[in-house]
Amino acid sequence: MTDDLPKRYTWLELVEMSLTMTEDFVRARHEAENHLAERYHESFEKALEDVEAVFERTEALRSLSSESGQELLISGYLQTLRNMCRPTVSEDDFKNLSDTGTVSASKFSDIGLSQSALGYLERNLNRDIFSWLDADTAPTDSERHAAAVAVAALAAEQKTKTLMRGSSSKRQEQAVREALIARCGLKSVASKSFELLSNGPGKGELFDRETLVAGTKADVVLGLYDGRIMCLECKVSNSEVNSFKRLNHEAVDKVKKWAGSFGKQCVSGVVIQGCFKAANLVSAQDDGAYLFCSSNLTPLIDFINGTKSE
Repeated sequence: MTDDLPKRYTWLELVEMSLTMTEDFVRARHEAENHLAERYHESFEKALEDVEAVFERTEALRSLSSESGQELLISGYLQTLRNMCRPTVSEDDFKNLSDTGTVSASKFSDIGLSQSALGYLERNLNRDIFSWLDADTAPTDSERHAAAVAVAALAAEQKTKTLMRGSSSKRQEQAVREALIARCGLKSVASKSFELLSNGPGKGELFDRETLVAGTKADVVLGLYDGRIMCLECKVSNSEVNSFKRLNHEAVDKVKKWAGSFGKQCVSGVVIQGCFKAANLVSAQDDGAYLFCSSNLTPLIDFINGTKSE
């Protein structure tokens, strides 16, 4: 086993890395503008249909607690109804606040659960949008259309942003795996959770998907050629503010845990892409995380190849 470790960067190099990644992010977003606009439009049209369906079955929300409301829950319209609340409510919050403990459509065939869900939703409907509810009158056509557009726009924005985050992360992980196989000669093997080093990937093996390492999920796990293991987190950030959560909280906490579990037998790092504040990069590196940039994986490749026997 060697004591070789990945490159640690100077403060100036991390500043340059931050600037380069931001430039790459801006260029990629500009190139993807038409695609994102199409996805937004598709999401908007579907959400608008769903809102109109809710309006049709509930007399524009005036009879939400009726049997029709339960049918909407069973038919999978809960997300649309959650977006009609003030403020909108996440799945996890809904489970707790509605006292239902579920968001599963099939569970709402239970009358008690559906009444609890509908009672919460009805109390929290956004009356700034559905102003006719306070007047206890049917909405005008213009009021109804404006409300439907408002909810659909919100839903489309949420879905598009989720798609952006998810697709970027998946592409990033896939690119890392492909590079490690092509340029380091690693062999892809089925992933498995492990607590002991002896149960982890063997020399030159790359787990084919994320896995639990000492109870903590790792995006990319591989066996270095000298017998150590390497755990990598892949993080995409769309803003410098968000970068602290992604890198310094989520990823660094994992790096520290793996170091506590395996010591020098585990080399842990983060592959980063997008907008990261330079100060956050410095802090993460000081906390023990080795940093690699998605747009230039050569330092990672060189490190792994450097663990091969002469």
